[in-house]
Amino acid sequence: MNNILFIYPSWEERAFLGFKTDVEYHKIHTVYIIKKIKSLNIEKTSFYLKKIEEYCVSHNIQARFIDIETNGVVIWNILKKYISELNREDNVFLDITTMSRNIIWASLFFFREAFKQITIIYHKPNSYSDTWISKEPETPRLLFKHSGIIELGLPTYLIIITGYDPERTRQVLGYYEPQKVFLVIQTGNQLNNNIKNTKELHLSACDNVGISDIEIKSIDSYDNNFGFDSINNIIMANKGKANFILTSLGPKLSAISAYQCYLEHPEIALSYLPCKEYNVDYCHGIGDRFSKTIQFDNKLKL
Repeated sequence: MNNILFIYPSWEERAFLGFKTDVEYHKIHTVYIIKKIKSLNIEKTSFYLKKIEEYCVSHNIQARFIDIETNGVVIWNILKKYISELNREDNVFLDITTMSRNIIWASLFFFREAFKQITIIYHKPNSYSDTWISKEPETPRLLFKHSGIIELGLPTYLIIITGYDPERTRQVLGYYEPQKVFLVIQTGNQLNNNIKNTKELHLSACDNVGISDIEIKSIDSYDNNFGFDSINNIIMANKGKANFILTSLGPKLSAISAYQCYLEHPEIALSYLPCKEYNVDYCHGIGDRFSKTIQFDNKLKL
């Protein structure tokens, strides 16, 4: 039985620091390193990829690289190939710290098919920059094989787990043009959340695209079930009234609870939003570590 770690390193310092902590804490034997062929901030990303590879060599850890493209179907098939080859008795650790949401969700789909449980790991940064985080959000995309079940004649309700960039909120709203939007906002003042992720910022984004039917909800993505109840309660209270699209732009752990909601309600669609540019210095250091084993049966248990 081996301990297997999946990571998706980026240009952030915590990509390497988190990997190193994971390997030491869980006594990892093999690391699967998912890397984009054309990565953003490629110089810094390549620097940390090299550090990870060198660490693996010096500590006798097997490193396997998984090269991916931007095409959703291609990504899907590549992840399927590698995950299906794993020994079902292995212990799997999925570090989502710097992992794109579509990669998280696609990985969960295939891990759920192959394993009874895996362990999710996330490392907060120590701090965020006071300047911009991302620029030029692209067209929102529905996750391959997770585009929901549309009922004709029903309105579209959009659930947005908001983050630090209201421009991304505006982009999603403008693209889907929902009849109603639920702004699900992280509670607390950690990492200046109470300044950078206020309801006023996201309400302004709604106003910019002419959406007036808005409900504000709270979420704590760092609680024991990653905020699942907050999202699930919205869906349950409005079940049968609308076609739902759910997108996670906030704390990375909310991507896990969003996927759990999809498994509970497969009629909803999961949407993600890439950006063309990220600030190479938008976060610094490494902070608190979150680790939780999730169970797979027919669904997902946190």
